[in-house]
Amino acid sequence: MRLRGRLFHHDVQAASATHLEAPRTGHTAPQRQHLEATGPAGLKLELPSRGVELPYLTKFALVGAYVASTNPPDTDARFFSKGHSDKPRRQRRARKSKAVRAKEAQQRLLGPRAFVLDRLLCIVHSVLALSDSSAASDSMSTSGLQAEVATLVSLNLLERVSAAGELDAPKFRCIAGQATVDAAAQSAGVDLAQFVYDPERHA
Repeated sequence: MRLRGRLFHHDVQAASATHLEAPRTGHTAPQRQHLEATGPAGLKLELPSRGVELPYLTKFALVGAYVASTNPPDTDARFFSKGHSDKPRRQRRARKSKAVRAKEAQQRLLGPRAFVLDRLLCIVHSVLALSDSSAASDSMSTSGLQAEVATLVSLNLLERVSAAGELDAPKFRCIAGQATVDAAAQSAGVDLAQFVYDPERHA
């Protein structure tokens, strides 16, 4: 009886050890191998813009869209008129009231502004002209800009905020990250800070 009990106990231990070791050899290794194979592909899908090189004019369209979404429309003349200087001219204009500055701060919290294509076209032409790209500015037409905007929308750098049936004056806004816009501006040779409204500096 004692010998039979020992043999039974030995068989139970052997069976338990085999059951515990089976997942280690049959499941865990293939699963880890699968994760290693799909990990890098997943990262590429999450960051599609890293492998995309925007065409020259598309970079200016993105910069212009960022400026249009960031700056209040009433500041366009200040930045894009002839003889524009980034230095504040306090003696020639009145300081903005606290109410106006508070409204602008509230707008910044709401996120990027919507803009129409006509305004974007004017900004892009001005940025091109002020960035020593006047030849490219002459080639940027309304239809050309529409194509650039369609490209940026497809890349999730812009989004349309107006209804699909609103064809006369469709509205868009820039949803590109700051790093993406900075990289596009630097690649195109644009000093982005020269065109972006800063409430503190331009108060």
